[in-house]
Amino acid sequence: MDPPPNVSTPFDLFGYDTNHTSVRILYMLAYLSSTYLPYYEFLSCGICLLANGYSAVRFINAGTYSRNFRIVMIATNLVINATALLRPIYFLVPEETYYIASKNYFRMFVMYALEYISHVAILMFDVKYIIIGYERRVAFKNRATYENNQGKGTIMVFLFVLGAVSISAAIKAVLFIAVRDLPIDTALHKAFMMDADFVTWFASHFLALGGWIYGYYTFYDLNKQAHKLKYAGNSLSESFTLKEIVSVLKVIRPVIKAYIVILLSGVAVASFMCFFMLGGTMHEGDMYYRACITLEYSLAASYNIYASCYTIWYLKPLRKALQQDLTCCFRRKCVEIEPNAVEKYDAVQETNIYFEQLSKRWDIVLVKKR
Repeated sequence: MDPPPNVSTPFDLFGYDTNHTSVRILYMLAYLSSTYLPYYEFLSCGICLLANGYSAVRFINAGTYSRNFRIVMIATNLVINATALLRPIYFLVPEETYYIASKNYFRMFVMYALEYISHVAILMFDVKYIIIGYERRVAFKNRATYENNQGKGTIMVFLFVLGAVSISAAIKAVLFIAVRDLPIDTALHKAFMMDADFVTWFASHFLALGGWIYGYYTFYDLNKQAHKLKYAGNSLSESFTLKEIVSVLKVIRPVIKAYIVILLSGVAVASFMCFFMLGGTMHEGDMYYRACITLEYSLAASYNIYASCYTIWYLKPLRKALQQDLTCCFRRKCVEIEPNAVEKYDAVQETNIYFEQLSKRWDIVLVKKR
């Protein structure tokens, strides 16, 4: 597959022309990534929705874990799934179909609304471990009463963070439309779609890195303290909360390590893009730019599949529920067997047999005592 002539490629920065083998390979990879990876995102979204929907139904009734932790985990995962569901939609729909010139205002409203929701979901993905880490820290601090008196503080923090990222996305949209001197369609696209503006997209990596640092430090610190106090609880409620914290952190530790791998991979892709954009050989909206963005979203989608399935299997109540449900779905068919005929006795015969057996047992006991 050959790149079209007179079209800039990232390797123009090194003096390669469009006939060079490396340029052709890069063009082919960019074309395949930008064309087919969005379908992988759709697939990953289906898997994650299935896994998170199942865990939500089962986890909400799992008394083994605190109510706030269950609500925060379920709500955060469901919000994050919006990224993999919505982004491929507006990525695959041609932009020209919802330009102002098309006068299709209903489609414009729907598409920009989806882009805004996806924008918020991406920011929630970046701060995911800040929310979970805060909930676990509150649980540890109030461990003596957290099981029975959890309050609504953690849920309010979740709603506050959701509101904050929603407002920040809205402020960004207003600034792009009102302040920046851009064509209206370009301004709308950059305002509501995070990855349409490279500066915003690049900055989101630092937000995600900050969220990971806070989450990792919180989990490390709580794990160390909870292990010291695990068997030193002053009440059953405190002991329950400490054991819950230890078990949750044991499950989350591999997940948060996988998150930093995906995050560093994303930073590497963004740095690659930054280098070529500063060199003037990559531009917002071209195929190479879209391919890099799609690759990074696909990495995040892979992480979501891993995190969703891993959590179901290694949180014991969810694994037990899954095994029970699978057993019910694939239960073997029972075959009824006619029992062998037994001899029937009347009431007098049964009484005689009972006392005869009882007399023999007493004889055995008397022999042993002698």
